[in-house]
Order: sequence, then C-alpha cells, then structure tokens
Amino acid sequence: MALRTSCRKLGRIQPTANAITRRDITRSARNARLLPTATTILPQARHTTPCPPSNFFSSQTLLHPFSSPSAEPSTHPIPEWFPPKDPTSRPVVVLGAGVLGRRVAVMWASTGRPVILQDINERALSSAIVYVGDALTTVCAVRETHPGRVTTSTMLEDSCGANPWMVIEALPEDPEIKREMLGKVDALVPEDCILASNSSTWPTSALRTLISRPERLLNTHYHLPPRNTYVELMTCGATDKKVIPFLKEQMHSVGFTPLALPHESVGFVFNRIWSAVKSDTLRVLQAQLASPSDIDALFRDFSTLKRVRVRRWMRSAWTRCGRSRGTG
Repeated sequence: MALRTSCRKLGRIQPTANAITRRDITRSARNARLLPTATTILPQARHTTPCPPSNFFSSQTLLHPFSSPSAEPSTHPIPEWFPPKDPTSRPVVVLGAGVLGRRVAVMWASTGRPVILQDINERALSSAIVYVGDALTTVCAVRETHPGRVTTSTMLEDSCGANPWMVIEALPEDPEIKREMLGKVDALVPEDCILASNSSTWPTSALRTLISRPERLLNTHYHLPPRNTYVELMTCGATDKKVIPFLKEQMHSVGFTPLALPHESVGFVFNRIWSAVKSDTLRVLQAQLASPSDIDALFRDFSTLKRVRVRRWMRSAWTRCGRSRGTG
C-alpha cells in the first residue's frame, strides 16, 4: 500500500498512457541524425515536466472488434533457446524513453539491475533523466532496495553491444517502425537475449518478419509502472517454451506481476475488457439511460475502481455524445 500511495503521486506527473511521445519520436526517426550520448542517471528528488497525453484510448481504437491475425508459417526450423546467464548483472535495454519506457526502466533498475534507456530523441532522454531520478529514489525508498545504474544513449549499436539479456521495444504503435527496429536488434544482440515488444495492439507474430530467431521474441504489455505492476506476456507463435517461465521469474524478482496468456489475442486481456466498458458506456449514453456524471459516480462507488480516473479516460466518450458531464 505504501508503494501504491507513493507511486500514485508519481502517476500524476505523467499522463496515463502506454505510448511514448509519438510526434517527437516519429519526426526524429525520419529526419534526425543519431548523436552518440551516454548519461548516467543518479536517483534524486527532482521535479518532472509532464509529457503530452497519448490518444491510445481513443474511441475508434477501442470500438474496433478484436481479432487475432494468423502468424506467418516459418520456412526454417526454429532453434532452441537457452536462458541467459547472470541476468542480474547484464543490462536490460529499453528502446523508447517516453511515458512508458522510462517507467519500465525504473522498475527494472529498482533492485540494483543495470538498465540502458535508448532513444534517438535527445529531448525525450532529457525528460526521462529527470523522471527516472525522482521515481527511482521513491520506489527504492519504499521497497528498501538499492537502485541500479541507469544510463541513456542515442546509439542503438552501443546499447545492443553492451551484452543485454533482454531488449524491450517501447516505440510508437507503428508496425513498420517496430518491425525494422526488432530486425536491427535481432542482428546486434547475443543469441540468448530476449526480444520483447510492448505493443498493445500488434502481436509479435505480425512483427517478426525480419527476425532470424523468433524463438526468443514475445509481447510484454506493461501498463503504468511503478503504480500498476501487472504485465501481460504473450507468445509470438514461435516463442520457446522456456522463455515465458524464465521471464516471469525475473519479473517477480523486481516487483512486477506477470500474467501469461495461453495464446495470441489482439488487445490482450485488460484492453479487451476496457474496450467493452467504453463501448457499452457509449450505448448507455445513446439510450439516455444515465448522464455522464451518473456514470462517473457509479464507477467511483466501487472501492476497487476508486483509483481509476474515469473522468479523464472517458473524455472521448462524452465528446462523441456532444454532452457536458452534468447534463442528463
């Protein structure tokens, strides 16, 4: 409870979103030159600058019916994957220093593990340095742990050449960007390195076309750590059976609560349920069964949902219906 209370304050600093600053990252991916930098982040209490909100939970996205595309059949035998040695001393690389990437980095570093936060956007890295310094101090103080060394870099070759045991892709929800990046990473990291995509809308079976070793690839859908610790794990269709049990063990050790899906499902678990909630909310409003303020009050009455900021998440629903919150 103490961690949730402290992390709730951190949660107010950043918007509740599981995507990074898309405009900046996309522009940089197209136009910017990679400038080599390396920065060590030392935990300290500092103020953070809010990042622009994401439109991930838009009504168009959530009202789209979920369906799982079939994975492309492999024409080559899939080799066996063996767990990496010394995962506590080898770094975790997080690709994308946006709203979610920086939070994932904090959790993996909160038990003394080394983390490399990689981004081609120096502005995103500068903002991440401030956030990580503040959040890592808070999380380690509450959990009575020692922080690991967090470094930042704009050079993919340097990050992937540091012998990581896992690379977490947390880039914009653009399949071409993700496919290209995962293909580059696959060619740079050791054979035992796990490749994890944080995509919440694209299963890794649709992102593995440029990867030579799909047995180490999977989805890891983080929500909003350190406040929300659940992570949904999902196979790419060719993931080695030893990857998910190994990763669950590592996640438990740093404070995550992993949930392994038995097979691929676009939208995972939480997003599919939340999609249904938003869709039926729109239907209730269309049928004039309740006002927006009545629905807000109803959800806040449930103790398990008091921390859910229904007003902010449902803003798109109210806008689509053309009503203010207080109208009937």
